[in-house]
Amino acid sequence: MLILASEVKQMSRFSNLSETDIERKLKKIEYAIRGYTHNDFLSKEIRFYAEIENKNIIPFSSKLNPYLKVNDTVLIKNEYIRDLYTIKEINDSGFTLKEDFVDNIYNLIIKVNYPFEVIEGALDVLEWDSTMRKKVGIKSESLSRHSITYYDNDSNNTINGYPVSLFGFLNPYKKVRT
Repeated sequence: MLILASEVKQMSRFSNLSETDIERKLKKIEYAIRGYTHNDFLSKEIRFYAEIENKNIIPFSSKLNPYLKVNDTVLIKNEYIRDLYTIKEINDSGFTLKEDFVDNIYNLIIKVNYPFEVIEGALDVLEWDSTMRKKVGIKSESLSRHSITYYDNDSNNTINGYPVSLFGFLNPYKKVRT
């Protein structure tokens, strides 16, 4: 997760949104960012193999506890799945996931680290979503004789329903698609 919904809720510009709405919208923004940049923001240093049983990650090494914390995002890859999950709890035997996961013996788990600029940019996108979403498509508007001009919403100027201009902060993080 980019940032905790409870932290975002405390910011005055998002006080009108519920935590569940914030969490849902942040997840959508996170996937839009990852899709636009072709960057998974993976930590090269924190990766390990583990068994997953009943949403519990049981690492093959116990030396990983200091590097992961509750609410960290991890990418889990195996022969069937490649998706993001959130750590719900850390205990002596391993980690517990918030999301459902199909049990598998051999999984590659990699910590996801988002730079500060990406998190701040995502908050700007969230603010646009909460204030300007209702005006999507309006290019200009005048009051006298009430005139509204619309622009086309196509793949050239939108990313998952957001204007491309909101994603300019991601240009340094773009990777070539492989």
